[in-house]
Amino acid sequence: MKRIVALLLVLSMIISMSSFVLAESGKEVAPKKSLPFGITEMVDENNRIVRVYERKLDDTNQEQLNRSFSSVDIYAETKELLLALGMEQDFIDNISEDDLKGYSNSESLVGTIAYTKTDAQNNVVYLEESAAIREAKVAREERAKKNKTLHATNGKKNALQTTIVQEKYEDSYMRLYHLVSYFGDGSFLYSTDARWLTMPFFRGKDSIGSCAQNGTVTYSTRSGYYEYDYMTLSTGGYVSSGRKNISSSYFKEAINGSFYGSAAIVDLPNNVNSGSLMRYYSNYKAHYQYQGHVNYPGQVSNFNSIGSYDHSKVTITVTPSVSIGLSGASPTIGLDIAGTTETRSAKVEVKYIP
Repeated sequence: MKRIVALLLVLSMIISMSSFVLAESGKEVAPKKSLPFGITEMVDENNRIVRVYERKLDDTNQEQLNRSFSSVDIYAETKELLLALGMEQDFIDNISEDDLKGYSNSESLVGTIAYTKTDAQNNVVYLEESAAIREAKVAREERAKKNKTLHATNGKKNALQTTIVQEKYEDSYMRLYHLVSYFGDGSFLYSTDARWLTMPFFRGKDSIGSCAQNGTVTYSTRSGYYEYDYMTLSTGGYVSSGRKNISSSYFKEAINGSFYGSAAIVDLPNNVNSGSLMRYYSNYKAHYQYQGHVNYPGQVSNFNSIGSYDHSKVTITVTPSVSIGLSGASPTIGLDIAGTTETRSAKVEVKYIP
């Protein structure tokens, strides 16, 4: 059973006359506020931010929207909507036209944002957004200053070696975003984005994905990728970017009780210090998504959807499987390995009305 490192988000909100609403549960500690597009935002006691949007269309507007999918204006507005819901611009820029069309016609969307810090004792703490961004920025600036000083005084090799040792004792920060979009007829799109705000010391195989209760995974809709920046010291510190699509052989499914989900295995690139090649990585981000249906589309039902990122602290020589752990406050899908892992998650509780 996977260890759940913190209480997960439980949202309390009911939206009337909707096929996709949030079931009432949990404690609200911040007042609701309205954002552009009529989005409603709430923050729970563990600092997770939830933003909900419901599109209200009559038959005439729906027919026009369907005819206008090729319109640049429709897509531009949808991208602005996703940005307001909490999706970062980098991930918005990578959305396929088919998915953008789906979001443009989605009846309801809910996005959950979680900022976490892992300290030297492997404790995962959920932070307020402003605090996480500020602390991560300070950590990056201090590391960059230290790198520059060591590089100038001790030479490139010693600079990189020292940096790697120091990274082990720094806190690591992450932004996790989980978006659930209702497409109608009992069909949902589950999307999870993760970005390391500061890179962890240990680099190996991690997982990103989500699981939902009383639903399915449509295998043909699974997709994911990861991106990163890297700096090669021998070229004077020029920053480059890389991207890799995740092979379907790294897509894994798991089931436990009424929970079923899918996740992708991703590789964190290790810093390199070999001879004349010295390179280190930053701004690593990963994305994974799939579509699924509720098991009983004709019945009203409540179910949870949990996006999660699992970071391994042990060396894995083969591609691991994933499992859904039910211990703790809520289930999460992640690495099925013996050893230490760090689990970050973002949860919403959904009430489905056909």
